[in-house]
Amino acid sequence: MLQRVAATAADIPAYAERAAATRPGGAAACLGEVEEGEMVKRLPVCLHVFHQHCIDPWLLSGKSTCPVCRCDVFAPLPAEMV
Repeated sequence: MLQRVAATAADIPAYAERAAATRPGGAAACLGEVEEGEMVKRLPVCLHVFHQHCIDPWLLSGKSTCPVCRCDVFAPLPAEMV
């Protein structure tokens, strides 16, 4: 039986945003606009995007849900399910 290792905020890759956010509301954890070149993280299950400096403290404080939709950020992806 496969054992799932607990994921952490560090397991979600950060990347530089290529263009300013076109969605209303910007980053939900801080409600700021995401600008080109800012470091962001896209949550793997729901695909919501947040500034890295906003979402990392959220997740490192023990929260494991998306601030927008409350899905489990570290839930297994369909490809990981057996």
